[in-house]
Amino acid sequence: MKRILLLIFTFISLNAFSQELRVKEGSFKHIPGGIIEDKEEYTDGNDFPMALIKISTENIPEQERLRLVFTGNRETQILKRPKTGQMWIYLSAEAATFIDIKHPDYGTYKYRLPERLCDYCVYEMVLQYVNNNASSNTYISVDTEPSGADIYIDGKQYGQTPNIITDLPMGKHEIKLEKQDYNPVTRIFIIEDGEKLKFNETLVSVYYKASDVKEDKKEIVNNSETDLNGNEVFTVNGVSFTMIKVEGGTFQMGATLEQGKKASKNEKPAHSVTLSDYYIGETEVTQELWRAVMGENPSRFKGNKKPVERVSWNDCQEFIKKLNQLTGKNFRLPTEAEWEYAARGGNKSMGYKYSGSDTIGDVAWYTNNNSGSPTGDVKTKQANELGIYDMSGNVWEWCQDWYGSYSSGSQTNPTGPSSGSDRVLRGGSWDGGARTCRVSIRFDINPTYDYGNFGLRLAL
Repeated sequence: MKRILLLIFTFISLNAFSQELRVKEGSFKHIPGGIIEDKEEYTDGNDFPMALIKISTENIPEQERLRLVFTGNRETQILKRPKTGQMWIYLSAEAATFIDIKHPDYGTYKYRLPERLCDYCVYEMVLQYVNNNASSNTYISVDTEPSGADIYIDGKQYGQTPNIITDLPMGKHEIKLEKQDYNPVTRIFIIEDGEKLKFNETLVSVYYKASDVKEDKKEIVNNSETDLNGNEVFTVNGVSFTMIKVEGGTFQMGATLEQGKKASKNEKPAHSVTLSDYYIGETEVTQELWRAVMGENPSRFKGNKKPVERVSWNDCQEFIKKLNQLTGKNFRLPTEAEWEYAARGGNKSMGYKYSGSDTIGDVAWYTNNNSGSPTGDVKTKQANELGIYDMSGNVWEWCQDWYGSYSSGSQTNPTGPSSGSDRVLRGGSWDGGARTCRVSIRFDINPTYDYGNFGLRLAL
C-alpha cells in the first residue's frame, strides 16, 4: 500500500511540474471606456499616471492563485489587489514593459506587454497553466555545413544537425555546436511564445589557416580616421560608425524650465554640471555593429541600421570589452551627465525640450509615429545641434552610472553614486509617449534586465 501511494504521489508531482504559467493567447485587451476612478491615488513615485490590469485565472485552483507573485521592471510599481476570482495590478503606464509572474513551484513567467499602456486605462487578461511543451508553434531549426554536429542547448544535448527542437521554455538560451575536427560555435538566443528561429552555421575546420586564402581576399582591418569636424570614424569588421566630438562646458542638468511642470521628482533639483571634452556616438549602436563585434544579434526587431535592442547593461559591458579588444581604444557607456549634455546640444544648445527640437515628431521614433515598425533606422530623423541622432526615442539608452537622487550642489565630471542596485536608462523609446522622450527624463532598472526597447550609445 505504501508503494502504491508513493507511485501515485510521484506521478502527480511530475504532472504538476510539467505545467507552466502563460497568459492565454488573445486575452490581453484594453477595456474601452475603462478609467481608474481615483487618479490622484494611482500615480507612481515619480508622479507618472498608472494603468490597471485585471487578471482572471483559468484552470488554476484558488489556493495556487493566492501563491502567485507579480513584479515588474524597476520603473513599474505593482500593487496586488485580490478580488473574487481576479488579481488587480497597477503599473506605471509610460514605463511598464513586462510583468514577471512567479509561482514558488512552477517558476517565473516573463510576460512582455504587447502594447504601451495608456494613462489611467483599464485592461484585462487571463492567466492559465499549460504543458511546458504544448506550444507546437514555437521551435528552433538548427543546421550546419557540414551536417552531423552535436547540438547542446544550456548544456543539454539535443541530437545532431539538422534538427528541429520544440520543447524549449521561453527565455534566453545558449546553443553550442560541436563536430570533430571543426571549431565549436556558441550563440546566445532568446525565444518567445510562437517564435520560429533558424540557425544555419558554416563550421570552420581546425586545420584552416589564413595563409590558405587566396591573395585577392584581403584581411579585414579595424581602423579609425578623423573627419574635418574632429569627429572620429571607426571601422570594425567592415562596419563603420562615427563618434562625435563634444566640447566640454557647464550646463543646468535636470528639470529645467522648458521641461515643463510635469517633470518627475527624480529630475529635480536642476543643478550645475561642468564637463570636460569627450566623444559620444553619432547614433545608437546598430544591429550590424553589434553583430560585427559579438557575432550574433539579440534584437527582436531586425534590421542592420536599426538600433540593437534586448540588451542588458551587463550585455553592453561585454560588447564594449570585445570592441576595445578589436580597436585598442577605451570605449565605454556615457555617464548620465555626459548623455544629457550631448542630448541638449552641448555648448550649441538651443534649449529644446527634446533632443534637437520642441516638436517631437521631427527628432524621435515614439509611440505616436512608429508607422507599425517599432524601432526606426538610425539617422532617419532630424539630428540635434551637435549632429547626434535619436537621443529622444527609438530605444532607451543605458548609462554607466548607478542610479541615485540629484543634489543641488555644483558638480564637475560626475559619475554617479559609487554603488547601487540599479543602473540608469535615458532618452525614451518607440513604445513610450512624448513625456518619456524629454532630454531630462531618467529611469532606473536592474542591470540584468533586457527588453525590446533597451539599447546603448557609446562614449569615448
